[in-house]
Amino acid sequence: MSDAFGGLGVDGKMMILGIADGPVEINSVQAIMGHRSVMGWPSRVAADSQDTLALSARSGGAATDQGLSA
Repeated sequence: MSDAFGGLGVDGKMMILGIADGPVEINSVQAIMGHRSVMGWPSRVAADSQDTLALSARSGGAATDQGLSA
């Protein structure tokens, strides 16, 4: 996720839909100068995440789903 943050456009937002295996680090210069942000979304059921991704697609956002290895 940290690498993907640098690929966000100006005013880009990264939404975290699942728990990461360890800390997520971002470059503060990229965040401030690009007006980028990171936010978490505590989903309790899969349908909530699907609705969130559908909203992103309808509003022109590009979303990716990155799973965790077991």
